[in-house]
Amino acid sequence: MTPRAKQQVRSWIRQEQRHRSTDLGKELLEHEIRRYQVEPKTYLKADSLRRAANSFSIKGADDLLAAVGFGRVSARQVASVLLPENVVVDHDKREKSRLRRLVQRVSGKTPRGIQVKGQDDVLIRYAKCCNPIPGDPIVGFITRGRGVTVHSQTCSSVRGLMADRERLVEVTWGKVEKDELHVVNLAVEALDRPGVLANLSSAIASQKANITRIEAESMNDKAGIRLSVQVHDLEHLNEVLKKARSVKGILSVIRITPQTSRQEVLNDSSGD
Repeated sequence: MTPRAKQQVRSWIRQEQRHRSTDLGKELLEHEIRRYQVEPKTYLKADSLRRAANSFSIKGADDLLAAVGFGRVSARQVASVLLPENVVVDHDKREKSRLRRLVQRVSGKTPRGIQVKGQDDVLIRYAKCCNPIPGDPIVGFITRGRGVTVHSQTCSSVRGLMADRERLVEVTWGKVEKDELHVVNLAVEALDRPGVLANLSSAIASQKANITRIEAESMNDKAGIRLSVQVHDLEHLNEVLKKARSVKGILSVIRITPQTSRQEVLNDSSGD
């Protein structure tokens, strides 16, 4: 194939991609506009599209549609420019009302210590991926049919949830009963020496924290210990961690969650 023929093929492919992106962009915009309960044809006229294109510093209507198809501009961004302000505002109000009704339909008893901003009698569950305890920075996420799930703000799952911001709700720790206990898991690295495990257990017990589960294994003169400990809140946990780390022969003590990988534990230990 000659260089000229190759250039013609590349040109044809680019043109085909543009046509497909333009068609896809139009479909995405039509779908997005229907979400506002209005007729897309009313707002997808050439003049309206050209004005919208100008607001994004794009040359023309077809270029705007292609940009949506390519993913360079979102359909929601373009719709918010094309549609009258009152249509957008009314839609946002309906969406907020819908989410509020969703929360109310799955209403139940809120666990002590959790408050959901703007909502009463909301079913609350703690995320098992991070097991937040009172004092942890937290965020709520509306889970369809299951109320509000409370995550720690440092939970890796939250990064994925942030894309759907309409389902995020503000939650805070309210009054926490001092007799309420929460289980946290700890990973301990220690020297494999007689009495280390007994001294660690004694140190934790001295902080009025109860050990509910313990596993230990040794390798190369070191011991890896996993503990499940009951604490009242983050302040109590920090006291337990401080006391445990002061035990002779203990190399590191960190809080872990079901998400914590073995590599994260090793990395944290190597930094001590």
